[in-house]
Amino acid sequence: MAFLAALGAFAALGPMLVSESVIRWIAIQQGTSQLESMAKTMLAHSEMVLDTASGALSSLSHGGVDSCTDDNIAFIGEAVFTNLPLKEIGVYDGQDRIRCTNFGPALVAMDRRNAIAVKGGQFDLSIIPTRIPGHNALGLRRDADQGEGGLAAIIETSAVLMELLHGELRDSCHARIELADGTLVGVSGQTRAGIVEQDPQMVEIRQASARFPVIAAVAAPRAALIAPFLRVSNYAKIGGGALGVLLLAFVIVTSRHRPTMEAEIDAALVGDEFVPYYQPIVDATEGRASGCEMLLRWQKPNGELVRPDVFIPFAEASGQIIPITSRMLRRVAVDLGD
Repeated sequence: MAFLAALGAFAALGPMLVSESVIRWIAIQQGTSQLESMAKTMLAHSEMVLDTASGALSSLSHGGVDSCTDDNIAFIGEAVFTNLPLKEIGVYDGQDRIRCTNFGPALVAMDRRNAIAVKGGQFDLSIIPTRIPGHNALGLRRDADQGEGGLAAIIETSAVLMELLHGELRDSCHARIELADGTLVGVSGQTRAGIVEQDPQMVEIRQASARFPVIAAVAAPRAALIAPFLRVSNYAKIGGGALGVLLLAFVIVTSRHRPTMEAEIDAALVGDEFVPYYQPIVDATEGRASGCEMLLRWQKPNGELVRPDVFIPFAEASGQIIPITSRMLRRVAVDLGD
């Protein structure tokens, strides 16, 4: 009789205990997948910024910009203006001193002892001081093809770190970009030490670039990854074995279909949810519209508008901005007609 009672208890409680364990495992796997997606997106954004910087430096160097003449400063200013992630490019001399930037004359000494070679030694990367006392930035340098000195892209660290942590994620997760030697470039959200204090068995994902000496890292306590699934886990405990199994199946299905931002953008492209908003450009001298600027908007079927600052950085980092732009160009051509 005791054996049958124990067997009956196990039959009733066993599925609940198993389902809770599996639910927690699924939560960790799903959360880890999201952290990995965030790290990849952050790394892609960092690579895009560095690609833009290296391209601008190469273009200026091939154009003969190697000194602080007024014409060269003007060329540098044009390069900065047309390459959005960049704010400042400087010319340095043979003693590794920045002599001028697009903002004008400067005198900033760079220490290249900890610089990391990039692209076969054509460039190097490190944290460098700026014109603002006590303020450092990420410096990408390219030596001149001939003679001494060269050009340096002075990149604000916030431009490299893509802000993906918002709301509860900012309070519970940690994200950072660092150089290959461990030098911290930028950080967002909770401190890593704070997360370890919450949960020594935190989940951390690191993604290293194959082209630049940079690493993107995202970390979260296991409790934060499990939290969204706790309600389902509690229902499994209350509902008994059969309900636990059903809820487990529900969690498996919903976790597989829990969309990432990349998946939502793909679905929006299929559903033609990206629409152009036209803003007139007015000729002030004649008082009439002389053209228009097209602004990209994401309008969901329910009428909700997704803010551009939310989805455009994702689209740029993932490469989805290319099909979105192509779609918009075709749409504009139709709207404008002949």
